[in-house]
Amino acid sequence: MNLSPKERARRAFDHRAADRIVKAELWIGAPVLRRAALADDLAGHLALRRQLGMDILFLPLSDQPAVKAEPGYRRFSPADVAAAVDQGEFFVGVVLDGPLQRLVEERGLPAVFTDWAAGPDRMVERLIGASGPVLELTDTALKLKVQAVVMAEDLAWQKGPYFKPAEIRPYLRRFYSDFARLVQEGGAKALMHSCGNIMAFLDDLSAAGLDGLAGAQIECLDAIGIKKEYGRKLTLLTGLPAFLLDHDDPDEAAWSGFRNTVRRLSEGNGFILGSSTGLYAGAHLERLERLYLIAEEAISRRDE
Repeated sequence: MNLSPKERARRAFDHRAADRIVKAELWIGAPVLRRAALADDLAGHLALRRQLGMDILFLPLSDQPAVKAEPGYRRFSPADVAAAVDQGEFFVGVVLDGPLQRLVEERGLPAVFTDWAAGPDRMVERLIGASGPVLELTDTALKLKVQAVVMAEDLAWQKGPYFKPAEIRPYLRRFYSDFARLVQEGGAKALMHSCGNIMAFLDDLSAAGLDGLAGAQIECLDAIGIKKEYGRKLTLLTGLPAFLLDHDDPDEAAWSGFRNTVRRLSEGNGFILGSSTGLYAGAHLERLERLYLIAEEAISRRDE
């Protein structure tokens, strides 16, 4: 079996076996492309995915495309996304900022916390009311024939949620149900990204009908537990700890833990190997290549 990147990705979302581990990143910053001697444009991103053997091309999509100053990844235009889809090589997905993420970027997290504490019901209605432009951009992406849409919203820090689950549940159930239905009716896969420990929200996100979690932060989630409970419903894009990307010389215990995690997450399929934070440092290029080799070896040994 010698599959194309597109077919590998489809199999991951269908929870079917592929000829090797499926790989993707949501965000890749300019320093990584410079390290690879590539331009931070669509052609450079395509070339880097080929070089690294990735299967999915995720492009952050914005109605105001630009290079985001911090942490330094490019936001692409609808025209760029259309060209990527027309290119035909990769399974193409877009990453969009959700209503909460837009509100946080506009006003700052402390102000959002203050307003939430003063009136959670009012904030939920405000978020639902602000969802229109986000769903319009989702519809724009679907008209370009993308195969996946990731809604990015940070709901938690490492120890737990920013908000009480009961307070934000009406927003999660309504907005993400609308989002999942729109995406799936458009023939694509609907995923959600959040940093932090979102275990308290998994029932809500699953009930909304999402196809997967993208960039799940493995350092603070029970990824194996999620796989066991939701693995038949949710495809997981995760598995690369920031520690292994950022440290020059991790000890053998860290490598052993990574091998074991990859083996267990790949059981039953529905798994895409990727980080939760994206690739921002130039040194991530070589480290990712090493991590890919170790992951492939771990899967091969499991299957022997």
